[in-house]
Amino acid sequence: MLPGYHKTSDERVGLSITWTWTDIAKVVVTLDLVTVMEDAFVAFSEGKAVIPPVGELHFDTPPGDVHLKYGFLRGGEHYVVKIASGFYDNPKRGLSSSNGMMLLFNQRTGEPVAVLLDEGKLTDLRTAAAGAVAAKYLGPKTVHGIGI
Repeated sequence: MLPGYHKTSDERVGLSITWTWTDIAKVVVTLDLVTVMEDAFVAFSEGKAVIPPVGELHFDTPPGDVHLKYGFLRGGEHYVVKIASGFYDNPKRGLSSSNGMMLLFNQRTGEPVAVLLDEGKLTDLRTAAAGAVAAKYLGPKTVHGIGI
């Protein structure tokens, strides 16, 4: 259960807060992200994850793109909509080239539960955890060096 999230007797939820990266980071450090990612891969391979095709917006001026991703686990409590953007001239403006947020909803009622203003950092952590899972199961047992 998310901190600040509550159910009432009729399954309605209360939207408590918009989480910034500072708020999210306090929770993320308590998680074993590699195990969470392993569980996600298992759920996907068992057909429990519903993940429709990615939506995309492309911009010429300024150069950039936005990806819309969404999904849920069958039998879960929530579904998520992720918006991830990349605007490649942003560093010239003193801004990050990537940004994003996730919107969490109650799977039974469609009501919003949380807005996660993660600045795209959850995607970075997910990518790292997925790489760690791949290395764990697909890499050699003994590693003498690694290139990045």
